Amino acid sequence: MGTFPIYRFETIRQKADQVRKAYTKNNSIPVDIDHIVEFGYQLEVRPLKNLKSSLDMEGMLSKDRTTIFVDNDTYMDDRFYTRHRFTLAHEIGHYELHKDYYLKAKFETPEEWMALLQNIDPDELEWCERHADEFAGRLLVPVEFLSAEIDKLRPELKKLEKMAENFGIDNDEEIQKRKGVYVARIIAPKFEVSSQVIEIRIRTERINL
Repeated sequence: MGTFPIYRFETIRQKADQVRKAYTKNNSIPVDIDHIVEFGYQLEVRPLKNLKSSLDMEGMLSKDRTTIFVDNDTYMDDRFYTRHRFTLAHEIGHYELHKDYYLKAKFETPEEWMALLQNIDPDELEWCERHADEFAGRLLVPVEFLSAEIDKLRPELKKLEKMAENFGIDNDEEIQKRKGVYVARIIAPKFEVSSQVIEIRIRTERINL
């Protein structure tokens, strides 16, 4: 048995949907991740200096799963607001998906946590982080709202497709990519996430543009 449990991505999405519906009053966007963290899980968000610059971490969950430590510079800078939201959702993903590991792990400080991660098989660690990312993406970008926002842009996407054809672009993958960039730029602010998160959600949810 590996270090972390193995999850199907659909199972992760179902967990994220359950959390959002359980801990938010209104099924709307942007998802109130602060409410979920503070009132749903009763977690403290504690900024730490140099978490990113010294350890290359933007956030981490404490061993007792009562605190999310975040990088102070990112926390204090409005330019990183969407990044901070994703970090909180990502750590909630670890809370939900990797409880057993946190209970067994021996660490107290961010430095000890980082040292612990160095001893985990890189492939396992990558899947662990991908699972938390998938949870965070689905939590912050509910698929029904993503689809609805994309549907509003269908006329513009048709124009974009025609424009690509006029410029001699006939590769379906390239056209899909260009549509994804366009859609992400328009709707990302509505979800209060980065454009990259929206592009990933479109691909992961297999939404045809």
